[in-house]
Amino acid sequence: MITVTYHNIQYDNELRCDVDGSGIIRVTVEGHALFSAEGAKSPAARKEGSKGYNLICAAVSFSALTLLRSITIIAGTNPDYTIKEGIMSIRMHFDALGAEQKTITRVLLESFLIGMLDMQKKYPDEIAIQTVAENK
Repeated sequence: MITVTYHNIQYDNELRCDVDGSGIIRVTVEGHALFSAEGAKSPAARKEGSKGYNLICAAVSFSALTLLRSITIIAGTNPDYTIKEGIMSIRMHFDALGAEQKTITRVLLESFLIGMLDMQKKYPDEIAIQTVAENK
């Protein structure tokens, strides 16, 4: 199971950042999906001879890395990040960004969320998405 967590970011009709007022936002992607066809929860991936059963992990990882690079290059920010086996975390001081950087960052975060929601629709047993408001 892959879990995507938006910390201090909420999505209703629009994406809102820094909902706890701390100035810090974070996106964390943890876990793995479909390491083997035998252990897969998805019926399609369990089919004998099924190829590409680790594509969900690859798609989520690629999307998360693209989010990080886009926030850095397009928004012109320098977020703190951690990448290691089974986890990627992007952390940034949202309140320190300029107005244009905030807008671009929101759009990029929303685009990533849209992609993850679409993946979750197709593979509900493999991807969980949550939002967490952290205390100051």
